[in-house]
Amino acid sequence: MSDDGRTGNLVGALVIALGDALRVDLETASGRGISACAALATALAYPGESVDALRRTLGLSAAGTTRLVDGLQADKLVERRAGLEDGRSRAVVLTDAGRKQAKAVLAARRAVLARALAPLSKRERGELARMLNVMLAALTPDRQTCDRICRLCDVSRCPQDDCPVELAALRSERAAPP
Repeated sequence: MSDDGRTGNLVGALVIALGDALRVDLETASGRGISACAALATALAYPGESVDALRRTLGLSAAGTTRLVDGLQADKLVERRAGLEDGRSRAVVLTDAGRKQAKAVLAARRAVLARALAPLSKRERGELARMLNVMLAALTPDRQTCDRICRLCDVSRCPQDDCPVELAALRSERAAPP
């Protein structure tokens, strides 16, 4: 049975509604733009990542990432330290204030998503979760896409060994020629 694109249209509307609600609530909770929110959430999930890894995850230019990290550092939310991989790279590490701000961002995100899921029964949520697993895996062709998709994720709620996005990225890495 064909739905003449209605399901896709509804998914598109949901994406816009959730994106708008997330942007407004996260920016309100943090007083920062959505890229800064994503940087804080990413730094919380992956402490010590390099500035360049953060750039790739956020999809920003090198200059844009530098300005973003400069602003977060000026506000004493992050510190730059010697990179984990080599001393020439710079790692982004949250300060105590930065961890608090990142947790506030994730709490605001959880609240938006809880409002969206509230009308669904436990059974409906289970069905939705199964469908989302399939859809997210299909939309994750590689590691870079994985990192971009999960840039605002609460990894404590979706561990990497159960995350459809992470598992799809791992499958793509195993399938890639050496």
